[in-house]
Amino acid sequence: MHLIEEHRPEVVLLDLAMPGLNGFDVAEELQHKPDLKPRCLAAVTVYSGEDMRRRTAVAVFDVHFVKLVASAQLLEIITANSVGR
Repeated sequence: MHLIEEHRPEVVLLDLAMPGLNGFDVAEELQHKPDLKPRCLAAVTVYSGEDMRRRTAVAVFDVHFVKLVASAQLLEIITANSVGR
């Protein structure tokens, strides 16, 4: 969270299985801090099933990526959500 607070990125990729705070935990924290919410919050996971996709949608993730994420997919999301700096 401290990196998000410090850098205020436009796109945030969260691995759902991180040790400590997982991606769902971070997404929940961001819901309580709307000034930190990125333009795009992306879940990254090995789980591709519909149950997990529903969980990420409910948790306000904008995108659900299944590992390994293609660089073209990442570039598309970054370009679509970047206002430039």
